[in-house]
Amino acid sequence: MTRGAFLDAGRVAGTVKIADAPGGAKAVLDLAAEGVRLSGSTVTVRTGKLTASGPLARLPYSTQAEGQSQGGRWGLNGSGVLAEAKPGYAATFDGQGRLGGRELRTLETAQVRFGGPERSALLKLAASDGGRIDLDGRLSDAGTDVRAQVTALTLGLLDRTSRAERTPP
Repeated sequence: MTRGAFLDAGRVAGTVKIADAPGGAKAVLDLAAEGVRLSGSTVTVRTGKLTASGPLARLPYSTQAEGQSQGGRWGLNGSGVLAEAKPGYAATFDGQGRLGGRELRTLETAQVRFGGPERSALLKLAASDGGRIDLDGRLSDAGTDVRAQVTALTLGLLDRTSRAERTPP
């Protein structure tokens, strides 16, 4: 797949196989991305790999990617499960990532719901500087509810231009 309805830039290549099987459809994915930017996005995937194999209704996957965003260079490496969650879908993720110069890792399995009337995310992350981010957010037609607890995290992760200067006593 190259530039078109889904991509403003880059290329996604590989195989996607979906076949009927006893107990439900099975899927096998092996995709690679280079220089990808989704339509309307400012986030670029310089390189990426997505593999998955299993029942389509509850598909285990692994991913690796790195790229650039307004927050700086980023990277992602982990695995999870994509599942039907009528209405919509649910995805889990366990792994680590990088944003700017900071490493992040999941403390608990991250959970995201999308594609239905409500989108949500539940994340518990640890940062390489000892900080922690707990996020529980929901977005629907009825409104938005975001609860976040940030502990011992320097502002550099949230805004690269923020640089807290410490002066000696």
